[in-house]
Amino acid sequence: MQDVSRDEIPGLATRRAALQLLDAIVRRGSISEVAQVSALRDLESQPDRALALAIAGEVLRHMPDLDALLVRAKAKGVFGTKKRSVINL
Repeated sequence: MQDVSRDEIPGLATRRAALQLLDAIVRRGSISEVAQVSALRDLESQPDRALALAIAGEVLRHMPDLDALLVRAKAKGVFGTKKRSVINL
């Protein structure tokens, strides 16, 4: 296996920026435009910024479905992150 540092993993910075954007909006209640400036500031290319926004946007769009899935999972006693737990839903 190739030894690659975290900074060299392709797309990691973009996914990290999307996560920071989601955290700012969902957990801290920041306004989207304000959160974007902070979360995307370290991304140098416009395509990376656009991808981070698209990732965060898709998660936010599916948030009600995800919330409902988590409620059903909790009601059924599903816990953990194993694939077999989710399959049983």
